[in-house]
Amino acid sequence: MASVTNPKRAPQIPKAQATKLFIEAVIELLETRPIGDISDQLIADTAGINRATIYRHFGTRFELLDAVVAELTQQRLANASEVVASADSEGLGSQQKPPLARILPRGQMIFQLAAYLSAQNYHSEKLRASMGSLSDWWIEHLERLGVPTRMAKTLAFKNMTLSLARASAADLFALTDDTIADIEALALVEVANFKLSAETLGWANNS
Repeated sequence: MASVTNPKRAPQIPKAQATKLFIEAVIELLETRPIGDISDQLIADTAGINRATIYRHFGTRFELLDAVVAELTQQRLANASEVVASADSEGLGSQQKPPLARILPRGQMIFQLAAYLSAQNYHSEKLRASMGSLSDWWIEHLERLGVPTRMAKTLAFKNMTLSLARASAADLFALTDDTIADIEALALVEVANFKLSAETLGWANNS
């Protein structure tokens, strides 16, 4: 009687490595498509790992995307800090844009994912911490440039809110890239001209 040979199971990828591969896969896919078009299977295929591993390591799709937000936030803050460290800045002029005000592709990924998760009623402490880190950096940076605290907070949250709404607004209003660029430019001018706005609103000496 022939002996039965059990098939060998593929070696399990360590959790740290799988986590890294899944996060990198999501970021890679976001370069070419919105998160709504990215399925769990596509993420798994891009990472080269079985889809079930997503749920084993993260629990749900949302927790994976939460981890991606955290990773992109760390990258964003590190990049912004390097820009500030390399600049010899004495104030905020019309040509001097706060690093986080420049909505670069990877920066926009953060807000796209955060908006998607929020729309799914996913509001974890980790997600709040990522958003809080960005807003804290924004506010502190503006304050260092001389923006009154109340104005710094309002500008930071306004621009972050615009970034969160960007994806849905673009679809709802069929906004062109040129219109989005104009909105971004207007927001930056508002930041650069904070003194006039603060005086008009009576916030010039608000702390």
